[in-house]
Amino acid sequence: MLITSLDGGVGKTTLAAALAYHLANKRIPVLLIDADWEKAELSQLFRADYGPGWLSPFLRGEEPRVHKIRDYLYLIAGYDAAEAYQLYDFQISELEKALEIWISHAPADGGVAVVDTTSTLRLSFLQKVKEKGVKVIFIADVRALARVSDVKAEQYAAYFKLADAVVVNYASFFTRGVAPYTIRRVKTPKDLHWEAVAEALLRNRHNRKTIEALLNKVFPTPLIERA
Repeated sequence: MLITSLDGGVGKTTLAAALAYHLANKRIPVLLIDADWEKAELSQLFRADYGPGWLSPFLRGEEPRVHKIRDYLYLIAGYDAAEAYQLYDFQISELEKALEIWISHAPADGGVAVVDTTSTLRLSFLQKVKEKGVKVIFIADVRALARVSDVKAEQYAAYFKLADAVVVNYASFFTRGVAPYTIRRVKTPKDLHWEAVAEALLRNRHNRKTIEALLNKVFPTPLIERA
């Protein structure tokens, strides 16, 4: 499952953490991959140590380090990708190609891989990974949707059409019916730790139902029934 958007700060990392937490609690193995090469926020949220990440095989020929967070939950950090993007003038097309190759060779062992990405990935890249069986989740902030230009609206429409599911963040009473999957705003924990963030989001009954419905939508029924 790959989570993407057209805007930054819309909740991709929070959604990735909540999905992983929910699946791990059902004893379904989850591998989180921090492919946000602009910020590597998922790695920071999970307080992962610096080490070889998913881009290391392309940079230095090193195998990525898999961090065991807890039972059924693992993380491959993205610090090396963020460093390459910021310091070594990597082109986005090069990073997308590396991620596409990585996804193509990732083992399919019955678990779930959740990929947190940077915003504005190209439609051509998303189409390629969809052809490899990746489910694309597009997340939008209702505040951004309310003020988009006609050109941006066309972009949103193209991403909506390609996505396997669209999640609208910061949902309220006024956004009912906008999208089948909506996340309501919750109070941010003082301790920005992945578990506290995931629990805060899932404590809301509406959000918990959204997560469950989203997983039932994008994954085969037998995967969920394994819980």
